[in-house]
Parts: sequence; structure tokens; C-alpha cells
Amino acid sequence: MQPMLLRVLVLHWILEYSVEGAPHHSQFMGNCDIEQDHYNHNLGQDASYAQLYIYDPYSALEIRNRRNPNLRRDVLKTIQDSLLQVNAFVDKYRQAHAILHQLDSAGHNLPAHLHYSSTTDRRRYNLPTTDEIAIVIPGDGTEVNGMRDIILHFRGNNELMQINECHPAYLPLRYVLVFPYGELGWEPELKLWNVQYDRPSIDQLTQMNFYSYRLFERPTEYSTILRGGKLFQEFLVDAWAATEQNRLTYYKLNQGKLRAELYQELSDMDPDYVRPGQIGQRFVLPSSFTVARGKRNYKQKDKPKMRKAQLVFVPFPGIGHLISTVEMAKLLVGRDDRLSITVLIMKFPFENKTQSLSSHASDRIRIVELSHDTPPAADPNSKPGSFFPDLIEIHKPHIRDIISNIVSKSESASESESESTPRLAGLVIDMFCTPIIDIANEFGIPTYVFFTCNAGLLGLMFHFQTLHDHHNKDVTEFKDSDAELTVPAFAYPVPAKVLPYVFLDKEGGWSTTFLNIARRFRETKGILVNSFTELDFHALNSLEEDKTIPKVYPVGPVLNLKGGGGGPNEAQSSQSEADIMSWLDDQDPASVVFLCFGSMGVFDVDQVKEIARALESCGHPFLWSLRQPPAKGKVGLPSEYENLTDILPEGFLETTAGIGKVIGWAPQVAVLSHQAVGGFVSHCGWNSTLESLWYGVPVATWPMYAEQQLNAFQMVKGLGMAVEIKMDYRNEFVVEPFLVTVEEISSGIRQLMDGSNEIREKVKQMSEKSRAVVMEGGSSYNSLGCFIEDVMKDFG
Repeated sequence: MQPMLLRVLVLHWILEYSVEGAPHHSQFMGNCDIEQDHYNHNLGQDASYAQLYIYDPYSALEIRNRRNPNLRRDVLKTIQDSLLQVNAFVDKYRQAHAILHQLDSAGHNLPAHLHYSSTTDRRRYNLPTTDEIAIVIPGDGTEVNGMRDIILHFRGNNELMQINECHPAYLPLRYVLVFPYGELGWEPELKLWNVQYDRPSIDQLTQMNFYSYRLFERPTEYSTILRGGKLFQEFLVDAWAATEQNRLTYYKLNQGKLRAELYQELSDMDPDYVRPGQIGQRFVLPSSFTVARGKRNYKQKDKPKMRKAQLVFVPFPGIGHLISTVEMAKLLVGRDDRLSITVLIMKFPFENKTQSLSSHASDRIRIVELSHDTPPAADPNSKPGSFFPDLIEIHKPHIRDIISNIVSKSESASESESESTPRLAGLVIDMFCTPIIDIANEFGIPTYVFFTCNAGLLGLMFHFQTLHDHHNKDVTEFKDSDAELTVPAFAYPVPAKVLPYVFLDKEGGWSTTFLNIARRFRETKGILVNSFTELDFHALNSLEEDKTIPKVYPVGPVLNLKGGGGGPNEAQSSQSEADIMSWLDDQDPASVVFLCFGSMGVFDVDQVKEIARALESCGHPFLWSLRQPPAKGKVGLPSEYENLTDILPEGFLETTAGIGKVIGWAPQVAVLSHQAVGGFVSHCGWNSTLESLWYGVPVATWPMYAEQQLNAFQMVKGLGMAVEIKMDYRNEFVVEPFLVTVEEISSGIRQLMDGSNEIREKVKQMSEKSRAVVMEGGSSYNSLGCFIEDVMKDFG
């Protein structure tokens, strides 16, 4: 939290009204913000609340002195005079009273509007900026702008009365001593501030957030609230009451958006709470609203009577995509018990380890492997870029049959069965599975995308597709370019050298494939992104502003924190993990550098020797996951070496026996969570990046394929949360692999393991944010709820 800037009304006005004939208006320019409550001044009675200070200063002094005769009048006058000088509401409210008094004297019964308009906000919560206007305008009361107006008029005995339940000026007008400068507070359109990019966030600042901020003691800001004595107690009660009142008002005005069971008849309600005045007045509290005492004034229908919905997920069969998809499904069914999910797993041309997925699923998640037959080999005459679309096309008949069976079962269900039989609400496809949109269209159901990468890559795909389709730009020209590109999803220029190779490959057809993917994304209903606002603010903001693309839901980090998937058989995995954890237990905290390069990360002999020499040179304790590439000319997953001495430099294992451990498959999540691990040399796959941030482990970037160069660039240059080993090089579809030298590796590891660097502190802060966003009230938690709400709304 940054210190809050004082936002006060600095008023400049010219009195230009006359009570003779049509009234003109007196306008006051300044800043204004929060709510307002009762504001009464009865002649002949002691005034109360704020007007005691700002309506009649002399009377206020007399009244205060009369109530507290033991207080020194000169001290009270000094305090009051100071307050009248610094509080900008004084002249505004006096002027409003003068306008009303003159209008009343002339026989005009016209209210005055204290109006507030704003686009953003000048407060630092952490720091929005804007210009705001507050004006006092006599009017007839027919046009009211809700929370932007305080309406003042006289009512009997010249009483000055305020009519409004919620207004931005509430706190500084009611609690003048607590907010002596007229500091402004909450209003519905306030946004949280993104410190990293020094701009407003897309997330709203809730009323509860605002009061929590106000009640937090900061060493750089003197808090009059916390030193307000009995005023503090009143403020606290009032703040809570105002928050709950506005919350209930929202529920009342947004019934159509809330999940609620419909009443079938009066007998559904508790008879003790049925009153004639309630009949026909349907008001439902969502499950998040709790009542301290007593019962709600309705009884929910049994959950089975709510119509249940089913989503069908179609992930790409790579293990990283599969694990993220199952975790996404678990989040959804955990949030809403109306949902059930079927995950359809396609068969890869080579072995893929999916056996562990079912054991981690919910009883409302069904895992279906589509085909046990090996898909036909790719046409040798086809381009490599057609591999993904061809693989999906092969499985389309199986997927169509399953969708047809789900739809038929739902439609044929009897009336008694219909409420317990899930109805298909939509397909959720992987980024590579866009041909499945055709099946959804056949059955008239919406399609959503689960984008397992970050929002920056999504924005880049849309940008390249726009350049190609609407500006006739051949993006493959950037393949060997040194240019730096302006991309809306990035706050900084993007070097062409870090762009995914597959976006730039014309000969192999990959560029065409990804342009088609982006085009088909635009046909979908929405896109779930495995990222979060605090990490990917600029990209998500640019996507939100682009009205030509579907709605984007940042729901990450979606992680499998229990591990599993991609390793050897279960028994071997358990034994290997126990051995690794035991070794880590013997190491000092944050002392070990962990080297692991994902489910497909392998090196040739020359590169392995460079890594080994670098580790030996640095002298840091290390844990190195080293796996064997598939046989030359073969396509497949890495395997385990039978004898490490065949690949490592002679004597390396003996020399480093006291500080290091070389392993095969690594239980990455378990390792990153261990306190002994102080750094992570990573290929920068997006799942691995999110895991490292979750556990607060800094990364040294060594991207290898796909979008990993771009991920590394974002982490190093954009976010300042990683160090570079190597980044802007190509190792895909090349004859001779690029060799990263021992000097480059050693330098990166030494920077990574520097315990006092700024990067480590940034990663720690992002770790805390990554955990907060998925908790109740966090940005990703709310975004996931919004997705469920939209699915059920379209479904209903």
C-alpha cells in the first residue's frame, strides 16, 4: 500500500444566479468523492453532525462550549478556525445554503444538487489519477443521477435536508473532525492501482477494501481516524452499516444476475416469516451473505431441483495442456455444484502418460480417452504446420459421437429425470483444438477457449492476425529480423528474435496454422486465460479494450500443486521423489539451484558437458534433472539414462558428489516448494513459470521451443523477475543445435543465486499476489465466478 494522497475540493466559483425570473446557476469546480447521510439543522435546536462546523461557525463554538464548559474557548476557537480554513467543503456548503435561502425567500421551492462526476480517481490505493468536477445547481429535482448527487432543500422551519442514500461526499461531510481536509473516499467506480505499471487496475476497489485501507496504520501518514476516540467507534459502525446497506441494495437491484432458487409457492418459505407485505416481493441473498442471528426469510429449494449443466473440455494431448485442463475442471466443479465436466483426451502418435489424471479428478469430472488406436501417420507430403489441425480432424468423429450422445440423453430425459440429468452448456477447447468449433456449431452450443499460455501471447496472436488480414502484412518477414515491434499487448517493444518460431515459419506452414487459430478464436464465446491481472495487467487490459475479440477471463494461476503427470510409473516416481526430498532436507535454506527443462526438454552431449562444467565452476549445491532424448530420427518423449557416466564429463559425478545430485525425472512442484531451493534454471514453459512464481523461486531463463523465448523476455525485460542465461536464439527446426557456453551458464547461475538481488524480492511479492488472486475476493476468483455466471446465463 502506498500513502493515500489527500484529495480535497479546491473550489473556484462565480456567483451568477438571480432569484428574479428564471434562476441561473452557481458553479463550483473541484474534486469530490464518497457517500452522504442525514444532514439536519433545526432552528432552535443544537445542530448535529457536520453542519455544526461548516454552517454557522459562531453558533457552533457557542454550542460546543455550552456542552463542554470545562474546555477552553480560545483553544476551541483556534481548532475551529483552522478547520474552516483547510476544509474545502465549508464554502461549498455555505454557498449551497445561501442559494437555497435566497430561493426560499423569493418563494421558490427548488432543491440544489451537489453533483459529482468522475472518470477515474486521484487517490493512491495505489494511485489512480483523474480530474473531477463538483457543482451546486438549483433545479426542480426531476433529474437525479443517483450516487453522483446530493439533493439539498428546505423542509419546514428552514431545515436544511439532504436526500440521498449513497454519495461520494458522505465521510468528509459527516465526520469533519476525522477528515479535517475534506479527504475523499469510496465510490463504486474506483479501481485498485497496479503498482508495477503505475496505472489503474481493471479490478474494482470494493467498499470493504476502502475501509480496510483507511483503518490500516501507516508510518508515513498520520491517522485521525484511529485517534478519533468515540468518533472512531461511530465511524466503524457506520462504515460497516453503509457497506452492508449498499451490498443489500446491489442484491435487490441485480436479482437477475444472482444465483437463486425460485420459489414454487408460499409453502417453500418458512411459515413463521410469511407476511402479506412480502408476497410478490422476491429478494434473495446469495450464499456469500451470512446472517449472524435468526434465519433468512426464505428456505432454499433442494439443490437437485436446480437444472444441472455439463461442460465438455477438449484439451490438446500434451501433458502440460492435460494437467492444466484437469485442474481447470476441478476449479469449476469446486465452485458450483450444478456443473459437471467431461474431459476428452485424444491419442498422441507417440506414448503420452495420462494414467495419473483420473486419480486426481473429482466425482463430477469424467475422463474419456477417445481412441486406443494409433492415429495414422502424417502424410509425408504435408507441411509440418498441419500436424495439429490434422490430429484434431482425426478425432472429430469420436468427439461428435460423444457430444451427440450427451445431447440426446438430455433431450430424452423424462420430466422427473431432467433436473438431475446435466444438459450440455458448452465446449471448452484448447488453443490448438479450434476445428472442434465446427461440432459445437452443429449442435448450437457455445464454444469457449482455455488458453494455457499467458495473455501476452494471446494478444500477439490477435495482433499478427490483424496485421495479416487487415493490413496485408506478411508477418513471416520478421523471421530473421532485428526489428523491435510495437504490440498492443506489451507495454514495451518486443524484439523479433524472441517471437515464437512457429508464428514466423512460412515454409513449414506453421504461420498459417496460427493465423487460422487466431481467426477461429474470434468465433468463440469467451477465452479463459491461465494468468492473472497482477502479473499480466497490460496484456489483459489491451484485450479488454479490443471489442473485436471475445470476452477474456483471467483465471490463473491454474496449477497442479500435488504434482503427478509426465513421470515414470507410479512406484518409481514415489521412490525417486522420496530420495530427492531426503537429499534436499540435508541442504541449507535457499542454497540449491534446480535445473529442469520440462517434459520435452533434452540436450545433446556437447550441451550436457557445458552445463556440467558450469555447475562445477559455480560451486553451488545443485539438483539437475537430466533426461535422454528420443533416438535420432524418432519422435517421442524423453526417457531415463541407464548410465549417467556415458553422457557426463569424466569424473564429474565424483567431483560434485558433495554438493550436487543428478536425477532423471523430477517431481518439479515438490522440489520448488522445498525451502532448500533458492533458484530455478528453467525452459520457461508457462506452467513452470507460474509454479516458480507461486513458490517464490527466482528463475534463470533458458527457453528452448514454442513460446518460451517470449515468456523469458517478459520475465527478464518486462517484469524484472528473472535473470537471463540465453534468450534470443533459435533451436527449433535447425540442423545444428545452438550451444550455450559454460561462461553464459555460470554467469546466469551466479546472478540467480545472489541472495540480496532485487529480482528475488520482486518474485517474493508476486508469489504473495499469485496466492491472493485465487482466494475469495481475489481477481482470478472473481473472474472464474463471472465465467460460471455467463455460462449459466447463456445456458438458462
